[in-house]
Amino acid sequence: RVVVFVVMIWRQSRCRLFSDTTRFRSEKKYLDRYEPLKKLSKSKTDAAVSTIIKGLDDSYPKLKRFAINGLKNAVKEKPEEVKTSLLSLAKNDKNSIVRGDAIYALSTHFAKDDAVKEVCVNGASEQSYYVISSALEALSDVSYEDALKFAKTYETEENSDIKYAICKIYADHGNSENNDYFVKTLNEVGVYEKYGVVTLYNQYLKKQDNKTITQGVEVLEKTAKNEKIWWVRMAGITSLMDLKDMYKNRIHIAEKELKDIKPGDRRAHV
Repeated sequence: RVVVFVVMIWRQSRCRLFSDTTRFRSEKKYLDRYEPLKKLSKSKTDAAVSTIIKGLDDSYPKLKRFAINGLKNAVKEKPEEVKTSLLSLAKNDKNSIVRGDAIYALSTHFAKDDAVKEVCVNGASEQSYYVISSALEALSDVSYEDALKFAKTYETEENSDIKYAICKIYADHGNSENNDYFVKTLNEVGVYEKYGVVTLYNQYLKKQDNKTITQGVEVLEKTAKNEKIWWVRMAGITSLMDLKDMYKNRIHIAEKELKDIKPGDRRAHV
């Protein structure tokens, strides 16, 4: 009976998969095709993967974007086919948001590919703010040297998406010279963008020297005390606690190393 039950479940699952695949290929309306695509993105079967990849060529930009975000299984099963489709979207799609999403997906799944680097560099020189910001964030993973170069050229840009992308690059790869940009950006962005920038600032500070961290703590204290929106204040408080924990951990490691030093150990004379 157990075997029969398992077989029945398997058959039902196959039937539902076939139904979803058929619905996506035959229906014309957006919502009638969105639901089956959503279900298929969770499946690893060949039919589901092929349908998700086909979704990258859909006539609806929103369905293309959903297919881009649902490529996890498709990348594992058919990486070259996925990469080819994403490269085509990144270069040629008429919708700038689709191009931006495709660029970011390429950096997520194929960061070491030379063709992906080229697309990211070209995207950073586009006209669309969305494509530029997506390309900058992608370059942070693909080629940090290019990312830092482009970030510097866009520092005077007022678009909030680009500001966030630059902060992301500096959080990943920046040095003490980039601290002023974070402070400037925190004073300029709106409350909804500020939460993300504070989080990135914390990531940035944890990689800097004590002088830069001290300057950053003053900024975070003002954020924690004075921001009108509670979740931004909470981001400031969380960042301060995170930095405090970092220093506690450093002290703990130093104390342990000191205890391990024995008379005559060369470390005692360093």
